[in-house]
Amino acid sequence: MIAKANSLQLFHLSRITHKYQFRSIETWALNALTTCYTRPIPAATFDEADGPSLLQITELAALCEQCEFLDAAIMRWKRLLGEGKDVALALGISERLNLRGLLGLSYHSMLLKGRDKWEADPLLTRSQRNRLLSGHYALDRLWERLLNKPPMLTHSTRCTGGSTVRCNQAWGALWKSTLDGEAGLAPAICGCAGQVDVGGKCN
Repeated sequence: MIAKANSLQLFHLSRITHKYQFRSIETWALNALTTCYTRPIPAATFDEADGPSLLQITELAALCEQCEFLDAAIMRWKRLLGEGKDVALALGISERLNLRGLLGLSYHSMLLKGRDKWEADPLLTRSQRNRLLSGHYALDRLWERLLNKPPMLTHSTRCTGGSTVRCNQAWGALWKSTLDGEAGLAPAICGCAGQVDVGGKCN
């Protein structure tokens, strides 16, 4: 098993061998580093103060196209997003490395934090704040449209004639009960303004 103290050395070795194209040593170092972090009983974690940061690990895995290692790093980012931690960092790294799945989750997580958090976070760029505002506006308009017109119900091929009518009626009743809040699924309503807050937080 790789000792914990070696994770930082393996990280630096992987970077320098990739830079100078020492392919065999690079492959060995990356495999050792991947083993170090991803086996059932890992020798190192992404949170160790004396090892490479999660940001550094993600950049290295993407740079060297080490898919298993990158997947492990992305899973750690997702857990952090689920806890509401390091959202702006996750957003920045996913944009820079074009990690599409993580990017969507990062924007969603930041959207839920509300506008006050976006404006106060020093790690967010102006373009990222604009995207958050644009996304919130688009979701708000979508919800207003859905209030008056529920999504189309796709019927089974076995659903014909009177059955189709009954299905539409049942769907309409379910949709109305959802909007009335009976099912606990309707978005929050913001204060005296009465505006829909699709993120569940009033800005």
